[in-house]
Amino acid sequence: MFTTMKVSAIGFSNRGTIRQQNEDAILMHTDVFQSGMHHFETDDTARFFVADGVGGAPAGNVASKYVLHQLNKNIDAAVFPDQDVLIEAALRINMSLFDYCSSHPPCSGMASTLSGLFISDESYRVLNAGDSCTLLFRDQKLIQITTSDEIRVYPDSMVLANYFGGYQQSLVPKVVSGDSQLRNGDVFIVSTDGLFHCFPVARLEKVLANSRPLHEKARAILEKSLEMGSPDNISCIFISITA
Repeated sequence: MFTTMKVSAIGFSNRGTIRQQNEDAILMHTDVFQSGMHHFETDDTARFFVADGVGGAPAGNVASKYVLHQLNKNIDAAVFPDQDVLIEAALRINMSLFDYCSSHPPCSGMASTLSGLFISDESYRVLNAGDSCTLLFRDQKLIQITTSDEIRVYPDSMVLANYFGGYQQSLVPKVVSGDSQLRNGDVFIVSTDGLFHCFPVARLEKVLANSRPLHEKARAILEKSLEMGSPDNISCIFISITA
């Protein structure tokens, strides 16, 4: 357990080079962003999330921001929530999204993924639904904490089977608690799936392992993704834990 823990984070959300609008959004503790690069530091409990409006559904840019704003409303930023609190909050957020759609017909059927984590001075807890993801970089290796909710329907076709909103109230929120205490030097990555169109795990490990400051690594990853013609929106938060 840390005597004093420092959490430093940098996050960005970008529409990429092909999409006409950004349907991603990020939450940096209590602030929601849909563009730009943002920093956050604390020595207290914190949370970091990404949301990705589901393709093929309407108003994805509205859905992603809505889910993050509702997370703010339903979970106290000053506490480290337990599993039951997270599941109940996620289900309330999902119901709220359906209520919003019923009173805003142009948004009917809108949907969003959600992935991210809560950090305390002892451990972390992850909440996830969809194909956005949360990973931990420790001992020079990336460890995937979440699992994707995509299912294969044909040999070359994947379908997203779990998310907030849509046309059926079938959300299954997944909670993963840290199985060990946080360590000095841990780096979490919270990202929409757009990151991995340009950066496979091995390349991310190589960037994260170098000695450059975290904000330089994050900027380099974004710039390289854009150079490679990122076909999707790309949103990512890098969170560093130091004693």
